Amino acid sequence: MKTVSTLIAFLFAVQVAFSTSITKTHTFTSAYTIDGTGDYAVSFNDIEFIAGTDFPASDRISSVNVSIQFHKTDGSCGNPRGGYAYHGETTFRVVSPSGTSVILANDDTWTGGSNSPTVTVEFSALASSRPSGTPTSGTFRPRGGNLNDFVNEFATGVWTLQAGDDAGADPLCIYSYSITVNTFSPLPIELLSFDAQLDNSLNATNLTWATASELNNDFFTIEKSDDLENWEVVTMVEGAGFSVETINYSTKDDNLNSGVSYYRLKQTDYNGDYSYSEIKAVENHKNNVEIATANQSITIKNITETYNNISLINSFGQVVKQITGQIDSEVTFSNLETGVYFIQIDNLEVKKTMIL
Repeated sequence: MKTVSTLIAFLFAVQVAFSTSITKTHTFTSAYTIDGTGDYAVSFNDIEFIAGTDFPASDRISSVNVSIQFHKTDGSCGNPRGGYAYHGETTFRVVSPSGTSVILANDDTWTGGSNSPTVTVEFSALASSRPSGTPTSGTFRPRGGNLNDFVNEFATGVWTLQAGDDAGADPLCIYSYSITVNTFSPLPIELLSFDAQLDNSLNATNLTWATASELNNDFFTIEKSDDLENWEVVTMVEGAGFSVETINYSTKDDNLNSGVSYYRLKQTDYNGDYSYSEIKAVENHKNNVEIATANQSITIKNITETYNNISLINSFGQVVKQITGQIDSEVTFSNLETGVYFIQIDNLEVKKTMIL
């Protein structure tokens, strides 16, 4: 059973955007009489909150208040009179569309025996006191149940008020009741970080991320692209579902592309909704070429990949020699002047060397 402090911690932990508060009231044309029926024996299901009209279908409950206008009499609800109307016979309970039942006032909540005026009693999880004695108007915590039991349920659907009176000859008269539902729109995860780092020793990209909280989180998908338009799935990782603690995740991409690769994290809910993280770029220096200088020449050795362009650039930024096409074997630039040179290999890497 959730406490108020747990509720507050939960709301902040799951990173919520507060939505709306709606109160709906059912008023009886004449006082509804309940007499000698037993505890919670009569059900009223006249209040309904509609998905997409009152609240977004995905909204969850942050709090619920229930208000009831009633009195007890020794006469009848149409002709009340003074006497010994025993209030301890009165019981109330509310049931959510999900079927959760919360007792608002159990047997002997009120112990006063004398007839009293009509009262309006509101039940709230945040109230400081519980009802007792002869009924009086005011806001109270339920006696017998906890309204926080509704927190995180879906808000929409039919709500039911159940009332009872377990002895005859002094009826409970109900004039109206209302239900106030406050909702929040949960964000599926609170992402603390997402990172992609090249690991040359493993010839892989290490992908790590962390969540501070998760709500209905089904799974993560790592996606990769080399042009920011076409994306492929690298791997999928199962989510925690629900969590209010920091969780660290990691996986890797062993199928590296030459050049720059872009990674993003996709998060998918149980209902199929999804969202993306920011994009991370990794530049893969996959080649392990070697540069050798001798006799006014530069030789590029150990070419294990196929490249399309190798350019020799002087210290002024000028391209002095260039080889294009499919390059998959040793390359030598000859007859070079003394100075500093940069070798540009496709768009992957720039290596620096010197002719003495």
